[in-house]
Amino acid sequence: MVEVKEARQVYEAKLGKLSFTRGKFDNWCVHVDGHYVPRFPKDDWYFMKLQAFKEDMGDAVYDDFKTLYSVTRKDVEQDVFDWIKAKSADYPNPHEFEVVFAVLYLTMIAEENKEGAILKKRIKRLGVHQVLVEGMHFKEAANWSRGKPSIVIAKECHARGF
Repeated sequence: MVEVKEARQVYEAKLGKLSFTRGKFDNWCVHVDGHYVPRFPKDDWYFMKLQAFKEDMGDAVYDDFKTLYSVTRKDVEQDVFDWIKAKSADYPNPHEFEVVFAVLYLTMIAEENKEGAILKKRIKRLGVHQVLVEGMHFKEAANWSRGKPSIVIAKECHARGF
């Protein structure tokens, strides 16, 4: 079992408590203490969930993600969690939406705070765009950017308008 070090709880969703903890490289590893959610959610998990949401909600999922993306900064803001909680009522499984979007929010904050990162939260937007707009399989999107130079990924983001 992986030890959780220096956890800083930032949100409590119905399906779990979300924290930042010490990861391999920094203090921005997203950890979930709860049920039905991985302890350390990875791209393939939330991309899979987004793909499933799209089956029920269509383009609204990407529109909601773009809203979340637009309000994400380097710091955690309670207003964003309030928006996620309110928006979850629009979805067939509101508790699942809440935890998935809260995890996405925290992963984008982590990207914004990653030292030396060039792409910042755009790396998450690219993966979400690939899944929800381009129809790429969630596992392929989760691994698409691995090993690619940031300049190549930045050009792909730019080509998509972000």
